[in-house]
Amino acid sequence: YVGLIFETIPAKIDVEMIVNKLENAHDVIVSFCLDKLRLRDGTPLQDVIELMIHSESIIAIGINCTDPADGLDQIREIVRCGWLASGRHIFIYPNSGEVYVNGRNSTYVISV
Repeated sequence: YVGLIFETIPAKIDVEMIVNKLENAHDVIVSFCLDKLRLRDGTPLQDVIELMIHSESIIAIGINCTDPADGLDQIREIVRCGWLASGRHIFIYPNSGEVYVNGRNSTYVISV
């Protein structure tokens, strides 16, 4: 693979930079770390997909470090916004499903 990968994008301003500064780049891949259907800055996933869908540079978008229980809804939202219909790729690689309780190192695995 020869291209650029941006992972764990937390904010809309980062997406704006990618779209605006890399308009002549090729094979750009972008992934987000989401809380349900929102970026970590609170921006709805739909808003950033609308920014990226017109960029020919971005060939794939996805979700990383997400709660496995939210993954299907996140992929559905990307599809609903027209990304797959634009002929580009979607991917997801969720976290392990562990939940930290009271900030302690002990974890509880939640089955999905």
